[in-house]
Amino acid sequence: MQDQDTKIPITLVVNNTEVKLDILPNTSLLDILRNELGLTGAKKGCGIGLCGTCTVIMDGKAVRACVVSAEQANGKEVVTIEGLGTEEKLDPIQEALIRHHAVQCGYCTPGMIMTIKSFLAENPSPTSEQIKQALSGNLCRCTGYKQIIDAVIDVVSNTKYRVNIDRSSYILGESVPRVDIVDKVTGKTKYTADITLDKMLYAKVYRSPHSSARIVKIDSAAAKKINGVIAVITAADIPGSKFYGKAVQDQPVLAVDRVRYFGEPIALVIAESEPIAESALQKISVEYDPLPAVYHPLDAMKPDAPKIHTEQIYQSLAPHSDAVNTRNILYHFPIRKGNIEAGFAQADTIIERTYTTPWFEHACLETESAIACYDEQGKLTVTAPSHNVYFDRREIARVLGIDKEQIRMIKSPMGASFGKREDIYGQILVALATYYTNRPVKLVFTREETFTVTTKRHPMQMRYKTGVTNDGKITAVEVEIIADTGAYASWAPNILRKAAVHAAGPYSIPNIVVDAYAVYTNNVPAGAMRGFGATQVAFAYESQMDEVAKVIGFDPVEFRRRNLLRNGDTTATGQVLRSAIDPGATLDAVVQQYAIHNRKDARPHHSSKKYGIGLATIFYGIGYGYGIPDIGTAIIELTTDGSAVISTSAIDYGQGLATIFCQIAAAVLGLTLDKVRIITGDTELTPDSGSTVATRQTYVTGNAVKSAAEKLRGEITSFVAEKYRISQDAVTLIENSIQLEPRGKIPLSEIIQQMRAAGRPTKKQARFKPVTQRLDPITGQGEAYYPYTFGTQLAEVEVDIETGEVKVLTLLAAHNVGKAIHPGNVLGQLYGGIAMGLGMALTEEFVISEGIPKTVNFQHYRIPKSTDIPEIIPIILEAPEPTGPFGAIGIGEPAMIPTAPAILNAIANALGKRIYELPASKNKIISILKEE
Repeated sequence: MQDQDTKIPITLVVNNTEVKLDILPNTSLLDILRNELGLTGAKKGCGIGLCGTCTVIMDGKAVRACVVSAEQANGKEVVTIEGLGTEEKLDPIQEALIRHHAVQCGYCTPGMIMTIKSFLAENPSPTSEQIKQALSGNLCRCTGYKQIIDAVIDVVSNTKYRVNIDRSSYILGESVPRVDIVDKVTGKTKYTADITLDKMLYAKVYRSPHSSARIVKIDSAAAKKINGVIAVITAADIPGSKFYGKAVQDQPVLAVDRVRYFGEPIALVIAESEPIAESALQKISVEYDPLPAVYHPLDAMKPDAPKIHTEQIYQSLAPHSDAVNTRNILYHFPIRKGNIEAGFAQADTIIERTYTTPWFEHACLETESAIACYDEQGKLTVTAPSHNVYFDRREIARVLGIDKEQIRMIKSPMGASFGKREDIYGQILVALATYYTNRPVKLVFTREETFTVTTKRHPMQMRYKTGVTNDGKITAVEVEIIADTGAYASWAPNILRKAAVHAAGPYSIPNIVVDAYAVYTNNVPAGAMRGFGATQVAFAYESQMDEVAKVIGFDPVEFRRRNLLRNGDTTATGQVLRSAIDPGATLDAVVQQYAIHNRKDARPHHSSKKYGIGLATIFYGIGYGYGIPDIGTAIIELTTDGSAVISTSAIDYGQGLATIFCQIAAAVLGLTLDKVRIITGDTELTPDSGSTVATRQTYVTGNAVKSAAEKLRGEITSFVAEKYRISQDAVTLIENSIQLEPRGKIPLSEIIQQMRAAGRPTKKQARFKPVTQRLDPITGQGEAYYPYTFGTQLAEVEVDIETGEVKVLTLLAAHNVGKAIHPGNVLGQLYGGIAMGLGMALTEEFVISEGIPKTVNFQHYRIPKSTDIPEIIPIILEAPEPTGPFGAIGIGEPAMIPTAPAILNAIANALGKRIYELPASKNKIISILKEE
């Protein structure tokens, strides 16, 4: 039997180079590639061979490197993404992915490419269904697979093309290659876990096995004695504030005197290697005094429920809520419009239903990670996936008790987010570690840690009571929303407020009452996730619309048309709607397209299959709203070679924001895209643009980029007009040059040099701040958001009444985007959002039992695969928003919001029975079919 501590010699050929190593026998091929050879293109997404991010080709076959041992790799020939193509000579697969805009965050891309390469070598002429099947072992959370599949079909068809990587041409609204695309398809992009620094230490977190307990004693003496352990840090070692948080600073960096959820961090081990740090965790001893726990918000709201937080925390919430009490209610937001009693009195029929959404996991393929070090100037530098580098810097400074100017926060390339990286996970911990050890420290979560302890989408129980007349007009809606926010607040007040504002849907209803509650429990904290509260209520209000239509005998489409908001109508908060697009336009678009694409006659006729269609119409308020300062800032500098450099802290985590900003600047300045570059997410180099959430950045910071570019354009044209004594109107910026009528062209680089010599500014900063109102705390009335966008999706489903399996056949999606600055990105957001909504509707549920997460990897949490994606018919509606940059609004979150309710309405249409609790699993389908 092989001694697991004795290294064995292995030889393998990696990317045509022979490699000889002495390796521990339990080392995986992935660890060899990443840690021994520095080939970080293959990623560790799950560690159990299910996600496909680590795929490489071994002896001509695609393999999951995380489950291939050193002995299995011995003597084999291995090809990684680094051995496939270069910027100078890309592989046809890499070119096709670029051409079809099939890459977003890029984390899954290397593994996806290697799977495609191996598959096509064996199957040069596959069908589209075979392609989907081949890719089914490679998960992608961003793209929805459609553009990836299209790219493979393109390769198979031997389409002859070359990708214009240098972006030497430009037209506003053209789907140009993304600015970061080449590094992503060649595996060069360095995510946080890919970074290695000299003399780097490794951190691991000791976590609580209890959901609610008092900490009596922490004994780390044995752990500290292990050779290679540098330090063990607890709350007692924190020099500044021991708490941090988003809306409320209620969360301890390391548990102070008690734990409130399973997996809460108690101690941080810092060691010379990850294995040493892991072994030290086993030597830490903590004595607990278990406390009563509460796991459901309804139980937590009872007067005799165990109190999760101190009175001090509740009092700190007073500015945010009128529900400061001892019943674990973190936040209550009310809306009161009209006279609800009179509204119900006017109704001929009143329908009351309750809808429930569970915990959902973001399921980013990159796990949480962070690195800290001191730079050459002695500044503490933290690198991590982050939505808001300025917020992270502020919280790190508070915890360390130092000035924020002593800290530099950098956003690394990010393997997606969907709201998860809005919260802080490793940033403060590695900063603490470096602060104490004076050495670089890296912390990387396992997949199990990410699933167990990071924030989830808020589960919500939503009670709807709707009054309607016989002629189909809604007279009143009453809504109660109860959300489980877990042990700590995160963004719960903002999320519950957004849920409340959107709870009545895009409908003109004269009388509305909404009460939204966020409630503390002893579960994992809930936080921001795509849609930010508007997603859950859309499932409820669109299900309710179909329910009401059915009860009163109305067609669901006509019922919606009768009640949709129109310009000049007031929303639930009394805001007068001023939309660039008629809210009914998206509804009309899908109905018209479905009439064209309807293929009922082509359906197979099986006695066990039933078919149905359903739709959902939504609206979404862009930005923070609620009068919260919503500021985007950008700096643009012109360099002497005629280039423009954009600086902004707005974050591109896969949605293509950096490319869109470059397109905006190029359009204003008359530059080709090869002359525009961008720096994002660095507190040392970029101005504060707030958090990249709420589909706000294209609109908010996009406006700032446009304004900064316009200021520079004005400086250029003014200088040229003065110098050449002509009218400013006669100066044209086009293709990196100045066109002087009738004198001809002058290179822009020459003009910039002249401007600098004359002391004229070549750098400009601009800010953009949309105006909303802080809503009335009693009635919830006021200007909640501006602008609003609208969308409608229609789903056609097939339900197997014997197995309970639901197959979505077709999904039509019509969304207003204002102006599609980059149509390929818009399509990517639509496809990706629909895929996420599909999972929400049918398969995804994060299971927690008595506070303990049971869903800890991808074998338990089922996100859609390539084989699950239906035919998607996107309908991009462009109705330019007058206040948006070139009319653009944004599409990231609205893309997924209607999907689940449309699918659930289609299932109800097929079966004549409704599922009120997501997801619509096979067991739930069978269960309702058995009901009489």
